[in-house]
Amino acid sequence: MFWRMKRIVCLVLLAACSKDTDYTGKPLEPKTVTLEGVTYTINIPKDLPNNGKTLGAWSTYKVEDDHVPKVFTMVTSVPQKDIDAFAKWKLLNDDKMNLVRKETRADGFAITDAPVDKHRIEAITLKRIDDKKAIECNAVQVGDGELKNYDATKKMLEAICDSITVAAPK
Repeated sequence: MFWRMKRIVCLVLLAACSKDTDYTGKPLEPKTVTLEGVTYTINIPKDLPNNGKTLGAWSTYKVEDDHVPKVFTMVTSVPQKDIDAFAKWKLLNDDKMNLVRKETRADGFAITDAPVDKHRIEAITLKRIDDKKAIECNAVQVGDGELKNYDATKKMLEAICDSITVAAPK
């Protein structure tokens, strides 16, 4: 019995390690989400794992999905008035952040943190709906080592969060 369980565990771990985590070649598909009375569209890579339970989030809690991109969106208040305050608020580890994108936009902010060891990329945008509400997007991918197709992954994660379009109120 012990050897059988050990074999099953090894097979599960092998399957988890061998899963393709590169979504840069997949087409982005529009998904419409309604949260807190706000409807918006976001472009998500085809077949990106999703637990199906959390609206506005593409993520699972499965070991085999640890290193695939994850996307989280939410409706939030707009406490930050400038890009520096926004970056500090979102990326709490200032001494390790490597901001490769830091943009103030007419409707909000966009930042990308890409540590020099290339094991993680995190793209974050905030799009204002009005003076009190915004949609926030956080797209992140983490690897055990250097991410495959690093530059394309960065571009994809930024494109995901930049794609948010808020529907006109009815």
